[in-house]
Amino acid sequence: MTLSAPLYIMGDIHGQYEKLTGLLRDARLVDDELSWMGGAARLWFIGDFFDRGPGAIETVDMVMRLQAEAADAGGQVEALMGNHEPLILAARRFGETRTARSGTFLWSWRRNGGDDNDLARLTSRHIEWLSSLPAMALVDEYLLIHADSTFYTSYGATIDQVNRALRTLLHTDDPPAWDHLLDQFSGRQEFLD
Repeated sequence: MTLSAPLYIMGDIHGQYEKLTGLLRDARLVDDELSWMGGAARLWFIGDFFDRGPGAIETVDMVMRLQAEAADAGGQVEALMGNHEPLILAARRFGETRTARSGTFLWSWRRNGGDDNDLARLTSRHIEWLSSLPAMALVDEYLLIHADSTFYTSYGATIDQVNRALRTLLHTDDPPAWDHLLDQFSGRQEFLD
């Protein structure tokens, strides 16, 4: 894989599997059977696979598969954590546990477009993959993050520190820490000034 390989960045799939597969076919990154054909191309997803659409689990399954296929072909498929990944993980882990705001983790996820079918189909394999996603990445000269927010810096001073801290948090049973993360993720538009 070289830096001159084409770079594709895609965010906020929100369960729109059919639209995603159409875009990937049009970009000639996958073939008609949805197998990787992008060669050395690099494809980054910047979070929000879930909620608001019917194909979130199919999307996650495809991205997980494409990671291996692209690597075998000399390419790269990677994904970052968006705010909807910890939302569904918190709903699964903490359910009816109350949050600092009025409501529960499950209620908060549903309010943000959560689909009970996705929650029921979420496997331990999905959970481990989602819990291990980085929050930030430096790709060529671009800093990739999901949210236009500075909250990331509250978890560390470097990309590695932030990713390590959030990965650790997502493997804990600490509802207040999860609640705080979800609250921070909802703060946006800090880069408009």
